Amino acid sequence: MQVPDVVRDVFERIDGVAVLDILLISLAIYWLLLLLRGTSAWTVLRGVSLLLVGAFLLARFFDLQVVNWMLENMVTGLVIGVIVVFQPEIRRVLDRLGRTGWQLALVRQDHEYTVDVAVRAAARLARQRYGALIVFERETGLQEVIDTGVEL
Repeated sequence: MQVPDVVRDVFERIDGVAVLDILLISLAIYWLLLLLRGTSAWTVLRGVSLLLVGAFLLARFFDLQVVNWMLENMVTGLVIGVIVVFQPEIRRVLDRLGRTGWQLALVRQDHEYTVDVAVRAAARLARQRYGALIVFERETGLQEVIDTGVEL
């Protein structure tokens, strides 16, 4: 079967329910990725995903039958492993969902505003002759440290 035949076959089978199904799953995955972005779970998820995709591609390219079989049959174990590894993040997501409902605050702050606030705070601290440690989060967020930290 040629590629155009496969594409035509797919479009012949798609109906409104299939489009809705694909849209809902896509939105759920997108929402989950937005919630994980900026956490240490994001870097772990990215690393595991790259490892699995690389193993899958190598197994297909070199026709490694045992590796293919292992990758295809380890889905249940991966689901349990993901739940165990990402338990703190799952708890945090459910906690946030319980507090905010469906209106999620996923918009990133404006960088100019953040810098302006930090500059004003540093100037005020300098006038009062106080020292401070100011931390800016980058790729990996600080919410996990904040949640588990000790207030001074």
